[in-house]
Amino acid sequence: MNSDDDDRGLSRRTMLRAAAWAAPIIVLTTAAPAAAASGEVLQVRMITTALSANGFDISLEDTKNTNPTTENTSRDNAQAVVATFRVTTPNGAPVPGATVTIATDGQRESQNNFVIAVSAMNETSFGEASVGRLSSVAVTADDAGLAKVKVSTATYNQDDCDPVPVRRTGVITASASQTGFATGSAVLTYEVIDGITLASC
Repeated sequence: MNSDDDDRGLSRRTMLRAAAWAAPIIVLTTAAPAAAASGEVLQVRMITTALSANGFDISLEDTKNTNPTTENTSRDNAQAVVATFRVTTPNGAPVPGATVTIATDGQRESQNNFVIAVSAMNETSFGEASVGRLSSVAVTADDAGLAKVKVSTATYNQDDCDPVPVRRTGVITASASQTGFATGSAVLTYEVIDGITLASC
């Protein structure tokens, strides 16, 4: 009887131990955003197609050195133009808050002014000596992943004696960065044409 009791006792103990080991363990975790953990390369591109012509991503004619009253995209008036860039993940999702840096190649004309310059949207001064005309500027993408900058050129007027027509070409680099992603970039080609006859030269 004792033997049977012991066997039954051992069986119960064994079963309890087995049940204890088999009890599920629940671990609570917070899932990290898939994109932020992946290190995907950001995609950045200019979507203002009205600025493109002659095989260049940005083609501007004559002087463009006054503050635009609207989001100007006309290639041949005096107002600086507005270029819009979109930042997305590789699958096309917008990336709000990304830092978008637009950098020109820093070319200068005969009077040492930037051939083409970029400015933040809140910049209102566009004279050649203006501190607002920069070779690079960083802006933040909005909730739709869009970032906008103003683009201006050197002032061509009666006192500028570069050969006419003046035509300069070069590149602008757009790069986008955001925590959790690899920085992405795109290279844009540009041309600046001045076809105004300079009577004093």
